[in-house]
Amino acid sequence: MFTFGSIPVVTREAYAIPRLEYGVRFQPLNILVTPEPSKLSPESICWGEFHNGVAAGLRISPSAAGVDSSWIAFNKPIELSPEHAGFLLALGLTGHLKEMMTWATFSYLTPKHDLTSIGVLLGMAAANIGTGNQHVTKLLAVHSPALLPTPNVDLNVSLMTQAAGIFGVGLVYLGTKNRRMAEVCLSQISRRDLVQPDLSNEHREAYTLASALSFGMIMLGRGSTIPADLVILKRLSILVHGDANALTGKHPKSSFDVNLTSPAASIALGLMYLRTGRQDVADVMTIPDTVVSLNAIQPQFLLIRTIARALIMWDTVIPSNDWLIKQIPKSILDAIEIRARTGKNIDDAMELAYYNIIAGGCFVVGLKYAGTARQEAYQMIIKHFDNFSRMAYGSGKLLLFYSVCLRVLMNVRSCL
Repeated sequence: MFTFGSIPVVTREAYAIPRLEYGVRFQPLNILVTPEPSKLSPESICWGEFHNGVAAGLRISPSAAGVDSSWIAFNKPIELSPEHAGFLLALGLTGHLKEMMTWATFSYLTPKHDLTSIGVLLGMAAANIGTGNQHVTKLLAVHSPALLPTPNVDLNVSLMTQAAGIFGVGLVYLGTKNRRMAEVCLSQISRRDLVQPDLSNEHREAYTLASALSFGMIMLGRGSTIPADLVILKRLSILVHGDANALTGKHPKSSFDVNLTSPAASIALGLMYLRTGRQDVADVMTIPDTVVSLNAIQPQFLLIRTIARALIMWDTVIPSNDWLIKQIPKSILDAIEIRARTGKNIDDAMELAYYNIIAGGCFVVGLKYAGTARQEAYQMIIKHFDNFSRMAYGSGKLLLFYSVCLRVLMNVRSCL
């Protein structure tokens, strides 16, 4: 972010990507400790280098002259690397991959190097955002079986690359309400071969979320009351809460895993009805208010539902504790107040629900008021940030959970 767009003109020399430093220097003795290569996870190193490449590429200004297909090809390494994959994604984010020729694109995709494929697919989609470009659509289709006439064909493409392909569809068709593409993405949220986890679908959660985000981007703020949209609303509601017919025994085996689809479908619904003020749609994502119902749902789902509901009711979001308290069911509030007043222990489900809803509400306020320096928003978020900080250092029982909340709130704080 600090160096974004700081290079106005590229030279005809090879573009240098700074080396990622893994050594740690301890002060005040100035001791340098270098980690053993065998102790570092190869996957972690690859993703670290990928994002390092993105950061290096974002230094090139979107208006920089000289970034054409030949310059991009000149910088291609002999062996494809994670750093160069990230560099390609950065060029896409700044719009420069529009200049890349078709043959050059396939020279990157043919070796089946996952990170490079991800960088190129997302980069090309980002460079052509909202255009419905047919060339890019075909490129995404050959990496996303769902877009092909025979979706069961084996393309020998990893699920992570498929996730990048389906996410790219959302970028290319952003806000177009293209029914064909929206239907494809919606169907992939409950993809049947992702119900049971195995070695071939270890990234099934990423694929499910990518499909939901893609659907949400295509239908961004375009949800309405027409019959076609109401059918979609019903389907998403089932993906959020599960199939009631499966519970009654009519269809004993559900065709999807609600633990995968619920958070993804919640975000999809929030994006589809973004800023529409549809209270009836927001109410689809109910917040459970009993111990039994809270124990039947993962606590972090409540955070996501709080965010999704606020996306729909965007104009009602205000930076005040009164608004935040209204997001919490009365039974949960009463339980927290009783504990504060009497010191009586309450069920963990109630406590976790309370903290997740608070974190979700703070995130939404940070999202709405990012970059505004709004004092009320800052004070509200910092208050809860300090509360979480004190609890995290004072309690060992919920330390892991609080640390997750802290990360969320710290990200919001940095936006403000």
